[in-house]
Amino acid sequence: MVVAILASVVASVVLSPTAAVAAPDDPGFVSVLFGRTQWVSTRAADGGGCSRVPNTVTLGRAHDDLSRMGIVATGVVIVPRTPARGLRCFAGYTQHPGWRQLERWHRAGWRFVSGGTHADLRFRSYEQQVAETCGMLPVFRRHGMDGSAMYAYADNAWSSDVQADPVARCFAYGRTYRSFQINRREGLGPPWFQGTHSVSGGTCNVAGLACYRRAGDARSRYDSPPRLAAMTAAGPGTWFSVQFYRFVRGAHHGSSRWTWDCRGRDWRRHYTSQAELYCYGDFLRVMRRLRENVAAGRTIDASPGRVARAWGRA
Repeated sequence: MVVAILASVVASVVLSPTAAVAAPDDPGFVSVLFGRTQWVSTRAADGGGCSRVPNTVTLGRAHDDLSRMGIVATGVVIVPRTPARGLRCFAGYTQHPGWRQLERWHRAGWRFVSGGTHADLRFRSYEQQVAETCGMLPVFRRHGMDGSAMYAYADNAWSSDVQADPVARCFAYGRTYRSFQINRREGLGPPWFQGTHSVSGGTCNVAGLACYRRAGDARSRYDSPPRLAAMTAAGPGTWFSVQFYRFVRGAHHGSSRWTWDCRGRDWRRHYTSQAELYCYGDFLRVMRRLRENVAAGRTIDASPGRVARAWGRA
């Protein structure tokens, strides 16, 4: 839980001239997040439930590959979508792993933060806002976890009023989506928002190809893995927070909802039909660069909780 911070102390940290300068030994951080901690892409199966879409990659595979690289990640948990054990199908398009799996990963170093019930809090009563935010933290504690490092607003639907109270009373930071943004220690203050880059799949990046104009239902442009990789070299006093969702590989041409091409070395030709689908090989490319930067001492792979402790928010 976030330790209560006296207003006078907060003011001195935010307004002090020396607080705006990162000390030489003030490390840079990178947090790897997984939006809604989704296991794999699925489609509705006959008779109910859901079945895995071909050429998809599970979060379990990503966990194992990251473990081999020595990288730990943070999952955003949607509490009512998380079963006690096994996998839960949600809305026919995805599955969520259960608490038993998350507990195992937590013991191995992964961390988890709360996305509540994935509801828009802006138009809820104050009592409902408290229940959706602070009220979910006991669930994490029952599973041996502290989910208070970050509250992940659903679909970037945040407000300063909600963040100030109740979110900042129980959470170190409130997640907002800010494209390719670097958080700077001296720039973070009340009400304690932080910026996370939400990685997008989408149409390809070669103007002469058909996939540049259309790739299934995609309405976004496929994010550059070299640009993401470069941002994992976080400088002193900075924090790059990057969030992935679900992974695909090879090629699949099904419905307009499920189509992609991740083949070939040229990432500019890669495309996916949904913003939340990203080519697994490109994800690994980014993670390998992060591993190199960590090994070289240029950055620290850290959960939001570790950043909060280092920056005086926990």
